[in-house]
Amino acid sequence: EMIVDAGLELVAVTDHSTAEWVDPMRDAARNVRKRLKVNVVVLPGVELSVAGVHITFVFSEDTKQEDVNHVLSQLKIPPSDRGRRDTVCSIGLQEAIEIGHNNGAIVIGAHCLSQRTGVVNGLEGKPRQLALADLDILELKPGQNPIDAKKRAVDCGWNGGPILVSSDSHTPLTLSGNISWIKAGAPGFLALKQTLYEPSLRVAYSAPVTPQHPRLIALETFDGLYANTPFRFSPHLNVLIGGRGAGKSAALDLIRFVLDLPIRRAEHRG
Repeated sequence: EMIVDAGLELVAVTDHSTAEWVDPMRDAARNVRKRLKVNVVVLPGVELSVAGVHITFVFSEDTKQEDVNHVLSQLKIPPSDRGRRDTVCSIGLQEAIEIGHNNGAIVIGAHCLSQRTGVVNGLEGKPRQLALADLDILELKPGQNPIDAKKRAVDCGWNGGPILVSSDSHTPLTLSGNISWIKAGAPGFLALKQTLYEPSLRVAYSAPVTPQHPRLIALETFDGLYANTPFRFSPHLNVLIGGRGAGKSAALDLIRFVLDLPIRRAEHRG
């Protein structure tokens, strides 16, 4: 409920070396969505201390507690050491990142500019270059300039992927100040993953401005082949996507009919 009150739709919880919270949090999020009719998603994750730096694994929303525990076992973190802030993963950084990727996780360099535990400023030379080449996302603390951070990271070997402001909220009361905006159709793991491919288009650090131009929201017919089949248009696209016979041309013809717009090219007329 506090996540909803903070105005957030997507949150990843990454406690230190433990997944004990995953199943209860999933149940709570499901209950809040149903009761309050809101679209809030909590992604399971875990924070790790590896080779002196901190990284976080973020998993898809359907990942269970036992799945994350299995990953912790692969990382050679015994149950007795889980949930402690001073727990250190005994394997190498590259191996740990590979384990995360092999288990479907997005791997993030936590508070990357930290002088002690950040991958950018806490490592040097070849180890830093190798880590930056394999990490998916870099994370900044609030107040740090993303443009300056990106320049610093690129100079150290970063591949230019997404940089998010989202670091170390130890209570829901501080969540609202530690956010980035992600452009997506719906909140979820896929929305976060899409930032890996289009970071400059998908990530912003201030509230997006609502476009002032008119747009089509949806189209629905009440007779004929597409009766009662709504076409819902994404505010993020200006194209129709679909296979042959999906109805793209029919949708365009219906839009022309409704708006009384003639076909522009002669070769398309009858």
